[in-house]
Amino acid sequence: MSKIKKIEVFFLEYSFPKKLNYKYSAGVVENMIVPVVKLTDINNNYGLGEVTHGQFTYEPIIGLTKHFSNLLKNTNSENINEAWEKMYGSSVFWNREGLGIGVMGGINIAMYDLLGKRMKVPVYKLLGGIQKEKIRIYASNGLFDNSKQLLEDAAKAYSLGFRVYKMRVIDPDSTINLVKSFNKKFKNKMQLIVDAVQGSAANPWGTKVSINLAKKLEKEEIIFLEEPFRVENLKGYKDIKKNTLLNIAGAESIPTGRAFKNARVPTAKMGQDLYVGNRTKYAGFAINAPGQTLPNLKNKQVTYAEHSKEHKITATSVNWYNVYTLGGLINKDIDKAFKKVGFK
Repeated sequence: MSKIKKIEVFFLEYSFPKKLNYKYSAGVVENMIVPVVKLTDINNNYGLGEVTHGQFTYEPIIGLTKHFSNLLKNTNSENINEAWEKMYGSSVFWNREGLGIGVMGGINIAMYDLLGKRMKVPVYKLLGGIQKEKIRIYASNGLFDNSKQLLEDAAKAYSLGFRVYKMRVIDPDSTINLVKSFNKKFKNKMQLIVDAVQGSAANPWGTKVSINLAKKLEKEEIIFLEEPFRVENLKGYKDIKKNTLLNIAGAESIPTGRAFKNARVPTAKMGQDLYVGNRTKYAGFAINAPGQTLPNLKNKQVTYAEHSKEHKITATSVNWYNVYTLGGLINKDIDKAFKKVGFK
């Protein structure tokens, strides 16, 4: 048994050249600070893990790391879930989300790293192995308030081989013109994602503002609108989906599996037909309903039935959350995941 001896944190810092400084919803980013957790066992073997959001405020990370180091001392370093529950349970009163969860995440990664070294396998194999040989990536950059800057930056991304570009927006009023400029310049060359960055905004837009923007963006060609609300505004996400066919992305700021479960993933009715989208073209599934559509499959509106001829299954129990988690959908075959939780 390999017991935890100590947990430390050190910081890697890189100062951007001034021309590479970029803006986001909370200000200007001039440098990047990455906190790296080092977890050492009694045999002086160690694993490393990164703490998320350390570039924004790093002083508290030192104290949080010390707290969890004292808590986990002499814990079996292979009991990763036990360590997580111990950390969460000791801090649940003040740490349901936020920087403390980020530190816990860094420690969690470090434990996997140490286990992978001990077993002489990379961590991705511990987590289920390769799911795809290749994935499509996109270029992601800061906020621009004029089309000239946006188009120059997007052109650089295109020259590097990117065919999808994500722009962050400063305000809803300037967004549509920027989107129009992009699509005019890169039509049939590069696709666009729009990130509203409201998940971390100090003064987020109201629900009506985000819904109005989504309706306007329906007329443009974008893949999805990201984070039009603060992460805790679940009602806003529900309302926007009632009022637009646009693909909406969010929830990246939800810190834990528990919190994600509480986001109330829709439940399937007993015996209702469900249709699973072609996994290579549409990452998702939906309950079939008369006249209901899936947006933007090859820029065309298609019904669930048209989209899902290959995959028809019948719900007998449980809900989407169980498919994702208990069925292991994230790491395993989609059909097996559904069968495991009671779908035929």
